[in-house]
Amino acid sequence: MDRLKGQKLVIQRSKGLGENDPDMMWKTTMNPESRRLIKIIPDDVDYTQKYFDLFLGDNLQGRKDYIAQHGNEYMELIDVS
Repeated sequence: MDRLKGQKLVIQRSKGLGENDPDMMWKTTMNPESRRLIKIIPDDVDYTQKYFDLFLGDNLQGRKDYIAQHGNEYMELIDVS
């Protein structure tokens, strides 16, 4: 933030890459001069797979059940602006 002090900033977010226009994709994802690729290696592959399937898979009811049971644990992180 100190490095950006005094500059006008625009913060954008999207749920998925399909929501980004080409200019934003270049700035955030495609430009080899500014992008960062980080290799992620899960400690527990089965645990990771379980939650990838739950959150990103086709089990809508499982996702709803998880949110109903655990949603209160994430209230401080919610973005309602």
